Amino acid sequence: MQIVDSHAHFFGPAFFGTLAAASPLPGTVEERLALLADRLAIDLPSSDPALHLQRWLADLDDKGVDHAVCIAGHRGEADELADVLELAGDRLTGIATVDPTRDSPAEVRRLLSDAGFRGIALFPALHGFEIDGEAARSHYAVLAEFDAACYVHCGELNVRIERALDLAPSLRPTLATPLAIVPVACDFPSVPFIVPRLGSGFLRETMMAGAQCENILVDTSSRHTWLEAQVPKIRLADVLERVLAIFGTERILFGTGSRTFPVGWRVECLDRQKTCFSACGLSDEGMAQIFAGNALRLFGN
Repeated sequence: MQIVDSHAHFFGPAFFGTLAAASPLPGTVEERLALLADRLAIDLPSSDPALHLQRWLADLDDKGVDHAVCIAGHRGEADELADVLELAGDRLTGIATVDPTRDSPAEVRRLLSDAGFRGIALFPALHGFEIDGEAARSHYAVLAEFDAACYVHCGELNVRIERALDLAPSLRPTLATPLAIVPVACDFPSVPFIVPRLGSGFLRETMMAGAQCENILVDTSSRHTWLEAQVPKIRLADVLERVLAIFGTERILFGTGSRTFPVGWRVECLDRQKTCFSACGLSDEGMAQIFAGNALRLFGN
């Protein structure tokens, strides 16, 4: 079966270097990065983005992944990823994180027209803006011009790397409810609004939003640690069964949230989700849609 990961990360040298430069930890940038690698038990990427790309492509090949959609975490990484996309051929699609409180619609237009990105990602809880606010709405208008997608991160937000660098962002989770997507999804019906990680704890709200708007989708990325906070206890197979009832096979995108080595691409996410979807009685055709077809239709790969 063809596999397209709709939510992964490149996390090259620019991603880590920018965060380490902003860290209040003592020492040089290199010393902070070494401390980060030790704290999280991760491999730092090569200083050459092209070499880091080759490591990713080799890992995707080894694990049978045809294509990955990579979400750049900040402006510095977006610039680096834009260069990498040209080297990756048809293996990667780029999504750029945008902060509507700082980035103009003109910047979104540049990312989509000149830099080769196929959409943007929004983090309202992290950047402190309203999903339905005027600043964000001006960005959706640009997305509509380019037939581009919008990932809107809702619910629980894991900032593990930032915290390891003593960068503790102020999060406002009340701004990150999927229900706030409904009015903008209605006003911009040509824009696919993707809720990552099945709402990351806002499952009920995600399904309510999806029931109202056909252009609201979900991706299945992450290890779903948010399930641990659910009362009563619920299994991933139960979650996927409920999501299927609302979104069908046409509006669910397979994802893993893969981001760093030595783990690399999270093959365990694929195995777990395939098992859970099979338990839901999903047909081979439905599996093909979720694990590749929907992403290929959205991003044109």
